Amino acid sequence: MGNTHSGSTFTRAASAIDSLATDLGPDVVHEKSVGNSSFLKTVKYKHRNGYLVIKISTKPDPGLSLRAALGVDKGLLIDIPNVYNNQGVAATEQAGYIIQQWIASNLYD
Repeated sequence: MGNTHSGSTFTRAASAIDSLATDLGPDVVHEKSVGNSSFLKTVKYKHRNGYLVIKISTKPDPGLSLRAALGVDKGLLIDIPNVYNNQGVAATEQAGYIIQQWIASNLYD
């Protein structure tokens, strides 16, 4: 029940999930994992322009398209002034990525 994937084909090692963002380009360097969620993995990366937080959702089926679903979420948040929305959305054959700027501290913390 909840946000889980069934079946052994979806199970991956944490290091494999952390390295999935290398598909986004050579400028993205793994820094550390943030949190321990198994459904939407959150990882801090270093980019030449600063730090990024990338949320990674692996695909159980390579034919599954996540781009439409990720774009809908961004469209819903764009007109809300007090919500810091995602800066980028990317999808590869292996995973979907939600990209945000790293904010060291905020009012929520």
